[in-house]
Amino acid sequence: MASVGARLSTAQMVALCAARESANACKLPPEISDKFSEADVKKMLSDNPRVKEAMSHMEDAYTDHRIRSAFVLAPVFGQVMTSSSLAAITVPVELVVGSADIQAIPSASVAPIAAAIPTVSLEVLPSVGHYTFMPVCNSRGKTYVKDLCGDADGVDRDAIHRRVGAWAVDFFGRTLEKIR
Repeated sequence: MASVGARLSTAQMVALCAARESANACKLPPEISDKFSEADVKKMLSDNPRVKEAMSHMEDAYTDHRIRSAFVLAPVFGQVMTSSSLAAITVPVELVVGSADIQAIPSASVAPIAAAIPTVSLEVLPSVGHYTFMPVCNSRGKTYVKDLCGDADGVDRDAIHRRVGAWAVDFFGRTLEKIR
């Protein structure tokens, strides 16, 4: 999202994470929550010079004007992207999210993005979670990293990948054809 013009707001992030009803949006994701605690993250944010330096650039612009369209899977922290930066995006944007995504929550994280970008289209896939877009897991993955490898009953990760891949090919074919 940043490469097509989305900008983040530190104030919006602080307010989001302080709000009781959206505190879940600021919890550590499963892939790192067993390695770091929220206290570790707070300590790094306040004490680690490299982290502080990186965070000082959170609101910077990272637009790459060579990018002519964006196909975005499960964007997290839509509530932290400024509405003015989203409204200024002029390239076509396709957002894809799962209705069961607990990180890129469709109503909380993706809806603000979709509402603000004039050139957006949105696909919400029923019963699909955040990690369904990751590669299909083998039996070891399904045993040891269930949070990343488990999908809801009836969700065929392979089929979702084929479907989303076909959408991406179609989207880029339509949106990039005039620059060939």
